[in-house]
Amino acid sequence: MGWQLVEELKGDEALRKALSDELLIKALSRKEWRKSVLLAVAREVATRDNIRELREYIDASIRELRAYMDSRFDRLNSRVDILLVTVAATLATTLIPLILRVLSGV
Repeated sequence: MGWQLVEELKGDEALRKALSDELLIKALSRKEWRKSVLLAVAREVATRDNIRELREYIDASIRELRAYMDSRFDRLNSRVDILLVTVAATLATTLIPLILRVLSGV
């Protein structure tokens, strides 16, 4: 009979819900069971210290990521500056003489 009930519960969601509701009501009506449930739930709940530690971890991770990104952007800016100087120097050494030749009529 017990296994038959288990099989019926597996196949009938409404029956499973009705039985679980009845069992929960019965279980919570007993003081010692209520206490056990509350203690089990309390062990799973985040405490203020847990949240503070998590916030500190996230803040430290963000600071670390910002520092990494800042260093990457600084290197990228340095490369762009070098490229701009190189381009400017190349233009100055090739275009200016060419423009002067064109203007002088040579």
